[in-house]
Amino acid sequence: MVIILGKRLFQLIFVLFLLSAATFTMMKLAPGDPVRSLLRTDEFLTTQADEAKLRKELGFDLPIVVQYGEWMAGVMQLDLGKSYLTGKPVLDVMASRLPITAQLTGGALLVMLLITVPLGTAAALMPGRWPDHLGRALALIGASVPGFWLGLLLIYGFSYKLQLFPSMGKGGFFHMVLPCFTLGFSLAAVYARLLRNGLLESLSQHYIRAARARGVSERVILTRYAFRAALLPVVTMFGMSIGYLLGGAVVVETLFSWPGLGNMVMDAIFGRDYPVIQGYVLFTGAVVVMINLIVDLSYRAIDPRIRFGKGESA
Repeated sequence: MVIILGKRLFQLIFVLFLLSAATFTMMKLAPGDPVRSLLRTDEFLTTQADEAKLRKELGFDLPIVVQYGEWMAGVMQLDLGKSYLTGKPVLDVMASRLPITAQLTGGALLVMLLITVPLGTAAALMPGRWPDHLGRALALIGASVPGFWLGLLLIYGFSYKLQLFPSMGKGGFFHMVLPCFTLGFSLAAVYARLLRNGLLESLSQHYIRAARARGVSERVILTRYAFRAALLPVVTMFGMSIGYLLGGAVVVETLFSWPGLGNMVMDAIFGRDYPVIQGYVLFTGAVVVMINLIVDLSYRAIDPRIRFGKGESA
């Protein structure tokens, strides 16, 4: 286990290094000039001397390798630089937005669980009947309908027509319903079918038939044995879905004016605020890698038969 953990931490450092280098390079190759974009917000006319002065203050007059080295030196000290637009440290800006995005993603995961567990279980216990057909239809809809289109439909139906929920902004519980459902529905449609297939496979195993022969109740068989075996593919898929959650949060937060990390990075993209964009990409990359590390280590807790020995991967 210690060897596996060491390998995963090394992979984390290597992936973040490649991600930081790629992001920094793409920011430099992106069209537009952040210096002129910043000066254009001034009410007064600017000169070439003003541009040169600001370019020197931001370090744009240095070679790109030197700029990257200085930025990485700051990253190693948990200093992601300062926002071009606000002048505040990027880490402080992200820290103020992170709980808001966590609230949205947490609500989306709750929506996913509330749909996945009952529907996936019912479809597995009644294959070929209406719960199974409903799950198949929802999976098709969830895979076909883009998140932004679903959000627009929800806004039109439940905010504009029925006026049941607010269409934008952050407030109380009712402000969370539409954005959380928009983000969580597509996941629920996929996970319900994944749980259904996992339960069907586990319920057909010999040890399940042996438990039934010993008189173990169906409730105990389902909750203690079948669910545990069916969770392995679900947990694996969850690690891969973290990127979707963070990427989908950008679309959903923009659509519903939710003031989280996604909304922040969209403002940074339009304002060419490179330090904020680089900090966001680095943060999301670290979250994805760390969640996948936790998923790998959780396999042993879910199924004690799994062993991570020498030469084996988690």
